[in-house]
Formats: sequence, C-alpha cells, structure tokens
Amino acid sequence: MRDILIVDDSRAMRSFLRRALSMTSLEIGQVHEAENGLEALGVLDEHKVEVIFSDINMPVMDGAVFVGELAKRETMRKIPVVVVSTDSSTERKEQMHALGAKGYIAKPFSPESLETEVVRLLWEASDDES
Repeated sequence: MRDILIVDDSRAMRSFLRRALSMTSLEIGQVHEAENGLEALGVLDEHKVEVIFSDINMPVMDGAVFVGELAKRETMRKIPVVVVSTDSSTERKEQMHALGAKGYIAKPFSPESLETEVVRLLWEASDDES
C-alpha cells in the first residue's frame, strides 16, 4: 500500500485525482490532501508518503516554490513529485523538472496515464535504492 499526497487548491481536482487513482491497479493506502504547498509541507512533517501529486497554480505557496522547498529538505527531497497541470508547455515542464519534479501529467488526463506515470516513478525510485 502506497500513501500519497494530493496538493491542489481545487477540491474538485483533488476528488477527481482520488477517484482516478482508485480506478487503477495501484495499491493505494492513505490519501492525504493539501490546498497549497505550505499546507502540504505541514502534512509531510506529520505523514510519510511515497508519491506527491501537485498542481502549479495555487495561492499561498505555488507548486514551483513547493517543489523547490522539497528539494531543500533532506527528509523530503527523494519523494517523487508528479506535476498535474493545465500548463503543458515545454518551458513549464523543463522548469518543474529543473526544480526537482520527477513527472508531469497534463490536465485533462485518464486514470491509465496516471497509473503509467506512477508505475514509472516507483520503478525508478526502486532502481535508485538498489
């Protein structure tokens, strides 16, 4: 079972992501949610997760700042972050990867594309540990 964190200021998108994940073959444990990057850092101080899904455009602390903050923290920098955004420009993808994001899914997306990306990330993470 893999615990995850969904970071998005839209309750509807958090709910959609949760539903999409439940439609995959992934063994999902606890699903934590946060409305922005600052709230997400608080969740991560309290809970261990294996994958983070984060929007970019959020109030208080946006996804770019959040991903940058994760990279600065020893205990959090190895958690794979998948950016989930309507902005699928090459520039934005490159920026988020440079900050430390490991994956990028453009909205709208299917449960299958979500599953493919998570499996790829977890496979890479297990390779990094061996």
